[in-house]
Amino acid sequence: MDEKICFGQRLLELRKANQKSQAEIAQLLGITTSAYQNYENGRREAGYATIAKLADFYGVTTDYLLGREPEPDPLAMLNMKVNNQKFIDIYQELPEFQQQVLVDAMRKLSASAEEEYKKKKPRMQSETTLGAIEEQNELASEEEGSA
Repeated sequence: MDEKICFGQRLLELRKANQKSQAEIAQLLGITTSAYQNYENGRREAGYATIAKLADFYGVTTDYLLGREPEPDPLAMLNMKVNNQKFIDIYQELPEFQQQVLVDAMRKLSASAEEEYKKKKPRMQSETTLGAIEEQNELASEEEGSA
């Protein structure tokens, strides 16, 4: 894929995820809205300073913007062993859209886990009870056989 097109698509995705208008991003960069539109449409290349400003604003790397690395995984930090305060510190350093992605994912995981627990809980209790009864029956059979 053409680098300008990839760059433009990533800009578009990040801008929409952050619920910003093209005019707002253009103002941040100190350029016209039409100049910014040319970046998103792949008709114009951005300079280093512009790419660096965009990367800082969105909380991504310049390599990500340029299509040289995959999309950052906002859940990657969960693979680390962190205490509550460190998790909060990491969360607060994330860009707002990544914070929202993380919160949404946590809500979905929580709801899914609760639903799974509710499904398995009665089954687990009955399996445990059934297992205990079967074990008692086996022990009783062994005792009768040895008597």
